[in-house]
Amino acid sequence: MTTNEDNTIIDFDVTPEQKAWILNRTLGSEIRTWRECEAWSLEQAAQKLGISRQALHQYETGKKLPSVEQTIRLAEGLGAVPEMWLVYRIETELKAVGYAVDSFKIHKAS
Repeated sequence: MTTNEDNTIIDFDVTPEQKAWILNRTLGSEIRTWRECEAWSLEQAAQKLGISRQALHQYETGKKLPSVEQTIRLAEGLGAVPEMWLVYRIETELKAVGYAVDSFKIHKAS
């Protein structure tokens, strides 16, 4: 893998609105958004998804990251696209180790 002089690893053009949405998105926020679209409480969603309310709360607040398998099950259980949630999961992991996603440019955060 090569990088540009600005350490860009992946580069796609996006609009300013898309950039703001990307920068604020997390796997936890996606889980919560989809749960709320279903009008489910934490308890209802946890029961339907077969996990504890505490685990679901930890995922939504970013205190815990679900495994790859759990991410797929959550996405399917909430009617989301699993592949996109895996992207959100990777972005969350990258941010945790000091990388940032900026206009779909993934780079080492300064």
